[in-house]
Amino acid sequence: MKLLIAEDEIRAREGLVHLIPPIFNEVRAAGNGQDALAIALEMQPDVVLCDVRMPKMNGIELARQLRLRFPDVHLLFISAYSDKEYLKSAISIQADGYLEKPIDEQELLDYLGRITSAITARSLEHRQNDLGELFARQQLLRILLQKGDSREESLALNPSLTHAVLYADHYLPVSIRMQWPGNGASTQYGLFSEIELAEMLFRISQNCLFSILSESQIGVLFYGDHLPSAAECRAGLVPVLKAIREANPQVLNVCACIGDPCDSSAALYNHYHASHLQVLWMCFAGEAPLSIGTLRHSPMPPEDRSSQFETLLRTHQLNAAKQLLWSQTNEIIKGGSGSIEQARQYYELLLSICLRVTSPDHSGYRATRTSAEIMNTFSKLSTLPELCRFICVRIDDISPSMRIDADSTSLVREVQDFIRQNLSDPALSVQAIADKVGLSENYLSAQFKRETGQTLHKVIVDLRIERAKYLLLNHYRMPEVAQRCGFSSAGYFHSVFKKHTGLSPAAFVEGSRARAERGDTLKGGD
Repeated sequence: MKLLIAEDEIRAREGLVHLIPPIFNEVRAAGNGQDALAIALEMQPDVVLCDVRMPKMNGIELARQLRLRFPDVHLLFISAYSDKEYLKSAISIQADGYLEKPIDEQELLDYLGRITSAITARSLEHRQNDLGELFARQQLLRILLQKGDSREESLALNPSLTHAVLYADHYLPVSIRMQWPGNGASTQYGLFSEIELAEMLFRISQNCLFSILSESQIGVLFYGDHLPSAAECRAGLVPVLKAIREANPQVLNVCACIGDPCDSSAALYNHYHASHLQVLWMCFAGEAPLSIGTLRHSPMPPEDRSSQFETLLRTHQLNAAKQLLWSQTNEIIKGGSGSIEQARQYYELLLSICLRVTSPDHSGYRATRTSAEIMNTFSKLSTLPELCRFICVRIDDISPSMRIDADSTSLVREVQDFIRQNLSDPALSVQAIADKVGLSENYLSAQFKRETGQTLHKVIVDLRIERAKYLLLNHYRMPEVAQRCGFSSAGYFHSVFKKHTGLSPAAFVEGSRARAERGDTLKGGD
C-alpha cells in the first residue's frame, strides 16, 4: 500500500513519517499542496494524510483534486484548528477522519488500521469480481472451441458477455503452446497470475477471451467490429510469451500462431483448430524459444531419402550421412508446416536403419542400451532438431569419424575398429590399443601419425568430445555423458571438455540455446 503525507511543518512531517506502520511499503511526503498533488499523480496513493492549512494549495482543495482523480483514495485530515467549517468540508469530501494536533500516536494508528482493513476488503472484493468475470470468459471460450457454436449453453454463463461475443461481426483465434522437455508437460505447472495474463491480452483489445486449456495450451479469441491487426497482435503477444517463459524457465520454447479471421462463431472451432495444429508444428520444429507465426501452407510429408541415407551408412560415408540428415531437417523446418506424426515416423525409419547397420559387436554404446531402450528414449524427444541430433549420435556409434582415408592400411583400420568398439571404455588408451595390435606404444604412435597426420591420443579425445556435444544437446545429464564418452568421472569430463572447447558443458549448451534464440541457421555437428 502507498501513503502520501502533506504537511508544511518540517518536524511534524518527519515525525509522521516515523509513525507510519510497515504495511505501507511506499511512503512519500510533501511540504505544500501543489507538490503533494504532483507526487500523488505520480504515485497514485491509497491513503493521504493531509494538513488542512498549507501554502500554495490548502488541504481541502488538495483533497477535492485528489477525489476527482482517485475516487477510492482514503483521506485523513490533520490540523491545529478545531474549526467547524473545516470539519464540514472534510465531511463533504468523505474523509475517513480528522485528527487534531498534537497527533495522538494511538489514534493515528487506529485510523490507519481501519483504513487498511477497508482497502484489503475492497481489494478482495474486486479480485473476486475479476476472477468471476475471468471464469465466465474462460468457460465461454472453452465451449466455443470444444463444442462449436453452442448458444444455449454459452448464454447461461453471462448473458451480456456471451451475447456480445456470439453475435460479433468478426473473430480472430490465437493458439499459444508451451513445449516442455521430454515430449510432455510440467508436473509442477505454474504459469502466472491469470489476472496478469488478462491485463496483457486486454492491452491488445478489450474484446478478448482466453482459456487455459491445459498445462501446455492457451486459447485466445479477439472479437468485435474492429479486430487487432496482425502487427498489433504480434506486438501484444510478445510480453505474454516472455511472462510464460520467465515463470517456467524449464520450458523449451513458447510459440503462438495467429489464425485466420472468420465472420461466424460457428466457424470458429475449425479456424482455431488450424492455428492449434500450426503452433504444434512450430514447437516440434524447434523454432526460437519465443516464436509468433501465422498459418502457412498445407502439411507435406518429408521426402523419402532413406535409401540414400542407408547407402551412405553402409559405405561408411558417415559425415555425408549426417550432412544429408541435417540438410533435410533444415528443409523440413523451413517448409514452415507439416504433419508431426509423418515426420516422427520418417525419423523413426532413419533411426531403425542406423540400428540395422550397427554391428552388434562394434558399439560400446549398444552394449549398455538395447534397441528397445534407444527407441523408447527417442519417442520422448520433443523437437525435430532433437530427433536429428539423436540419430547423429547413433551414426557416431556406427563408426566415429576419424577423417582417415578410405585406402588406409590394415593397421590403421584395425586401430579404427578397436576405438569404435571401446570409445565408452575409460580404459581406452594408446597403450591399450598397442597391446591389442601387438606393437610397442611408441612404434604404433609414430606409424599412425605418419599415415593419418594425427596423434592417437588426440583422435580419442576429439571423438569423445564430439560425442559429448551431441549428448549434451540431446538433454543427457553430465554424469551419463561422462560415462557414455569414456571419462572416469563427471569432474574429469568437465575439465577435459572445458580445456578442449574453451567452455564448460553448461556454457556450451547455453550458447547453443542462445544461437537458436537469435535464429541462427541449424547446422549439423561434425
